[in-house]
Amino acid sequence: MSSVAVHVALLSGEQATIVLPWLATIEELRQMAQKEVSKSLGKLVSSSGAILLSSDTLRQAGVQANDVITAVVQDVVIAATLHAFAAIRSSGTVVAWGDAGAGGECSAVQHQLQNVQQIQSSAFAFAALRADGSAVTWGRRDSGG
Repeated sequence: MSSVAVHVALLSGEQATIVLPWLATIEELRQMAQKEVSKSLGKLVSSSGAILLSSDTLRQAGVQANDVITAVVQDVVIAATLHAFAAIRSSGTVVAWGDAGAGGECSAVQHQLQNVQQIQSSAFAFAALRADGSAVTWGRRDSGG
């Protein structure tokens, strides 16, 4: 079997059936479902209640044919320091902008900013909590970066 049908359901009851290859990633599933339901989707949750990691393939995530995956509509999550902003994208990655010295530049840790669940700020730094429980910080060292 080279492809699989998965049902992505919103808490509102709206549902979309997505057909994609077994080797497709959870992120690809999220993006396809997002287009189908015309809403910004955040986390995808398996039928067993586990949050699915965007970098996993359907097979790695244990997705089965005709599984129902619950999608959470993504609210924009933004944090701010005194001179910079950071936001969690619906893909679980982070974008930052503003004064680089206040955390507005995160390119040094961008590769670590995957599967971000929460973001917090101090006066001149940010901390991102990832799904695996690890934290990533950036900004001024004396402010927590």
